[in-house]
Amino acid sequence: MVSEDDDCNFKLADFGLATEVNGALTLRCGSPGYTAPEILRKCSYGLKVDVFSTGVILYILLCGRMPFWGKTNQEILQKNRDCKISFKHEPKRNISKFACAFILRLTEPLPKLRPSARDALKDPWFESLSSPTLSQQS
Repeated sequence: MVSEDDDCNFKLADFGLATEVNGALTLRCGSPGYTAPEILRKCSYGLKVDVFSTGVILYILLCGRMPFWGKTNQEILQKNRDCKISFKHEPKRNISKFACAFILRLTEPLPKLRPSARDALKDPWFESLSSPTLSQQS
């Protein structure tokens, strides 16, 4: 969290694999459950893998559990690779349709259809958070 007085503002950072990107990447890396499907499919990839991981983190924050889970790393990785995200187990959490749609856009299995980080910041979910009538459903 940014401060002890405000539990709504926080920063996430992990620079363990940070690098300057000048083209497609091929290094196979990431944690089971957070890794973009293109990495798991052994394809070259770009910056949108971080957008995918951000979608996974948002799912965890709003749903209280991992979108891809299993008893073994292999099971988790297979579900992660298949990238089928469901909100059917989350009816009690009252997650808005804007939040669900945003998470699904961030975790789009095809990188060419997944938004860039810049485009993700323009998502209607952010507008719904500032709307008094809609923010109760975030």
